[in-house]
Amino acid sequence: MEEDGRSIDEKKMQNYFAQILLALYYCKTKNVAHRDLKPQNILVDDKLIKVHVKARFRTSDSPRS
Repeated sequence: MEEDGRSIDEKKMQNYFAQILLALYYCKTKNVAHRDLKPQNILVDDKLIKVHVKARFRTSDSPRS
């Protein structure tokens, strides 16, 4: 992977990957499923990863659409 035309070192990439996994784990613990996970929805800000979530909430007794 490149950042501004340069390679990203392995440690930085491991950190990014760990942040993504922790974000997905957090969503799972809150019973939120990310249905559109793709590179365009993962935002990198210097040292922090943000997983963009467009949420629609449904209670367990709501009809499915």
